[in-house]
Amino acid sequence: MRLVADVGGTNTRVALTRDGTVHKDTIKSHRNDDFGHLRDVIETYVAAHPETRIDDMVIAMAGPTDGETARLTNRDWFVDAAAFAAHFGVADVTLMNDLTALGYAVPGLGDTQLKLIHAGAGPHPAHPQSLVVGIGTGFNVSPVMHFGDHVFCPSVEGGHIGLSSYVLDAMQGVGDPGSMRTVEHLFSGRGFAGFCRMATGRPDLGGEVAIAAYGTDAEITAAVDHYATLMGWQLRDLTMSYMPKGGFYFAGSVSRAVLSKASDKVIAVLREPCALIRHADIPIHIIDDDLAALHGVARFSMA
Repeated sequence: MRLVADVGGTNTRVALTRDGTVHKDTIKSHRNDDFGHLRDVIETYVAAHPETRIDDMVIAMAGPTDGETARLTNRDWFVDAAAFAAHFGVADVTLMNDLTALGYAVPGLGDTQLKLIHAGAGPHPAHPQSLVVGIGTGFNVSPVMHFGDHVFCPSVEGGHIGLSSYVLDAMQGVGDPGSMRTVEHLFSGRGFAGFCRMATGRPDLGGEVAIAAYGTDAEITAAVDHYATLMGWQLRDLTMSYMPKGGFYFAGSVSRAVLSKASDKVIAVLREPCALIRHADIPIHIIDDDLAALHGVARFSMA
């Protein structure tokens, strides 16, 4: 039996799996504030399943990882895979970023777990590559590469690279673009709120308020539309980097909020003529299943 965990900033979901399938009656969500460390969460879960033999663990964390160690971004939870394996007496512990887990989930997601935003020209059958894009507390991506029946999702830390000239040019006239030097500075919850404040000149404007006022406040609506255009330019850059002709799959609160209001602005930029890619009209989905990352770590094969 495999123990899987999806460790977010607020909650940790844990479950038992076998042969890539999550046993739904074993899913348990724990509030991180109730525990001092992830080890304590797993110990509590294991104690509640004393008759279960756990062979290995796969843990997705909302933070950077090199496969051997991982650290949660918004709290001091550091995990060493070898130390975890020794502590719990299991053969292997695999650590991955939570976006990577979503990447492994993508091939198994059905229509009820996805929200289609843009059908585009449809997935290109000769290029089975997709890309998960997470814009929420932070930013990251997960390439999804198919090799026959196998899927590989290489680790990426895409939020810490610099903004492209295309995005910076599209930001001209809004505050000080130099204050947002990396992709994550702009494409994140904090970045969305900061951009809306700069665009409207309202220093107390928050991201949730901006989304709620979309369509009723002309100034805020223009700011959100402008931000959606920037997302479109970022997708253009991601298209060049990863060639995701199988589709974009968005996750994260900012993705959901902006695409629910101004997806047409994103799509308009993405569909502009592109000299290097004949089929640039790529499908766009939102991952609409809070358990998707658990399904991803369940499907991951260590073979």
